[in-house]
Amino acid sequence: MTIRPGNIHGEHHAERPLVLMVAMEISVHAARWLETVRDLPYRFVLVPALGGVPIREFGLCRPVGSLDDIEGLPEGFIGVWTSDLLEGEPDAMPAPLYHRDRTHIVRAAAITRAVETLKPAVVHSFEVQSAGYATLKAVETLDQSPPWIVSGWGSDFLLYRKLQEHQPVLRRMARRMDAYIGECRRDHRVVRELGYVGPLTSPIPATGGIDISRMSPLSDFPPPSMRREILVKGYHGWAGRAQHVLSALHIAAPRLRNFTIRIALAGPDTAEMASLLRDHDRLNVLVDPYDPDHSTSLKRLQTARMTIGIGISDGIGTSSLEAMAFGSFPISSCASCLDEWIRPGKDGLIVDAHDVAAISEAIVLAATDDVLVDTAAPRNRKEIEQRWDAAKNRPLIAALYEDVLKTLDRNCDPSIRNLSPGSQEGHDLNSPPWAIAIDLAEASLVPSRRIDE
Repeated sequence: MTIRPGNIHGEHHAERPLVLMVAMEISVHAARWLETVRDLPYRFVLVPALGGVPIREFGLCRPVGSLDDIEGLPEGFIGVWTSDLLEGEPDAMPAPLYHRDRTHIVRAAAITRAVETLKPAVVHSFEVQSAGYATLKAVETLDQSPPWIVSGWGSDFLLYRKLQEHQPVLRRMARRMDAYIGECRRDHRVVRELGYVGPLTSPIPATGGIDISRMSPLSDFPPPSMRREILVKGYHGWAGRAQHVLSALHIAAPRLRNFTIRIALAGPDTAEMASLLRDHDRLNVLVDPYDPDHSTSLKRLQTARMTIGIGISDGIGTSSLEAMAFGSFPISSCASCLDEWIRPGKDGLIVDAHDVAAISEAIVLAATDDVLVDTAAPRNRKEIEQRWDAAKNRPLIAALYEDVLKTLDRNCDPSIRNLSPGSQEGHDLNSPPWAIAIDLAEASLVPSRRIDE
């Protein structure tokens, strides 16, 4: 299929528009999003945000460096831009909390070259501090840039807006991005406060969706009340608080003798604490080794009575969605937006990440109340089937891409193409299906969540 460059950046290509994806090549989230949209009438080229080789979940890939290379891509393949990703000095931008600096983050110059060479119809960055910041600098450098869609993940805006060196960058981004896709409704208020005046989508998880048709029904798995495993997300660091969970398990130990506690993705300190918990409290605690095959994680959920993921900042949390899909009772912190998917206290439990006693009480409740966990499972599965189904989210994403390509022209008056915050003036009653109107007064009702300053 021929792809011809437009006269300016952001034009439609004659047949299949090109979407330039700037995303972490090691991210299962980004790979799942691509899987969700792969069959849409677009070509996709990935710019690896960490300068490496895409994980296998991205599927069929081939390096590209020109429009001719894109024309030669076999059907079903995505292109991967590999030119000078980490060449030159790191960009003068703040690094994510989980990186010491931006040495191993793609340079804005590489994204600029990809845009100038491939002339994509739209640029879509996934995650803010690595891919997003680099894309921001790139679009600020270009004389004419394509429309820019930003997908925010988890803590991207909620947490980083509290960090002084990140505040001005987030404001620049909010004012510069043309469309924003967030995981949580609470983030609509956050980006509006930072200065974003563009359209808002209904929340879509970072992964886009999953193939519900390939998932086994809940009846294929043991009912939650019959399961005797507790799954703990083992992250502890800049956001995760797994060691708070282990402290809670210590308090609850007398009630958990008949359970196996599995800790996934634990760092050395958390693994050592788990060993102490096992020896001191005589609990059956297993620290699962890292397995790059994501199917291993899904199998764990099928035997877990509950899944616990606690942190000081998060989005919906893919582990919580996966738990809901397989009937594992979710326990999360109030820094996430799990409360937008469940009825807290009925379909899952929401706790303060800093309140170890409350976490302990939640674990005991989920471990001892068979009716609670069994009743929650079918309702949570139904919610997943309604809101995390790739087949249902794909048309929403397609409508978003199409509307961006049709209506967002860098040369048009921003007051015409964007609603001002809190204003309904000029609102098109025939808005596309992905668009929603949100009033700041309504957004202010979203409860604030405690996170570390």
